[in-house]
Amino acid sequence: MKEHRTGEARGKLSIGEPGGETRTLFQVVAAYDDAPARDRAVNLFHRLKRQLGRDYELECSWWRLDHLREALLLQKASDEATQANMIILSLRETPELPQSSQAWIRSWVPRRGSQKAALVALVAGEKRQSKSEAPLLPSLESVAKDAQMDFFLQWFDPSSPPPSTRTANHPEPVLETLPQPPAALLTRQPSPRWGINE
Repeated sequence: MKEHRTGEARGKLSIGEPGGETRTLFQVVAAYDDAPARDRAVNLFHRLKRQLGRDYELECSWWRLDHLREALLLQKASDEATQANMIILSLRETPELPQSSQAWIRSWVPRRGSQKAALVALVAGEKRQSKSEAPLLPSLESVAKDAQMDFFLQWFDPSSPPPSTRTANHPEPVLETLPQPPAALLTRQPSPRWGINE
C-alpha cells in the first residue's frame, strides 16, 4: 500500500485544489501483523475518511510489525507515531506483544508529550469479559496511558473473513460506540465524532 504524505507536523494545514477549502491535517499510523489485520485497519481508515474527510485531510502511513526489526524502518515508524493523531494497532490476540512491536512502542511512547491522540486496537480473538482472560489488554491499555492517549478496543472474530471479502453471510462487524473525541485533538474545526462507528 502506497504511503501518502503532504505534511509532517501535527495540525498542519493542508491546501486542497486551487481555490478550494483549507483543511486541517489529521495523521494516522496503522501497524498490523498480517494481511487480515491490515484489511481491518484499511477498512477503519476508509470509514474515518468518509466521516471526517469534509473537514480534515487524512493521511495514513502503513507499517507491517515484523518489518520493524530493521533499524531504518523502526526509526521512520517511530517518528510517524510520535506525530500521529491516531494510531491503529491491528493484530491477532497473543499473550504478549511481539518483541518487534514492543521495541517500536518503546521508541515512540516517551516522545509523544501531552498532545491528545487515540490508540485504537483491533484485535482478532475471542472477546474477553475480564482483563485476566485477555493478557494483551492490560499491556495495550498501559501503552495508551503512558502515551497519554485515549484508548479504544475492538474485538474481531478470527474466523471472520477480512472486510474486503465480506458477503451477506459474513457482514462487517459493528464497532462499539466511541465517545466524542477531546476538543484538543482536532483543532481549528468543530470536533467531530471519531467516525469509527458511523
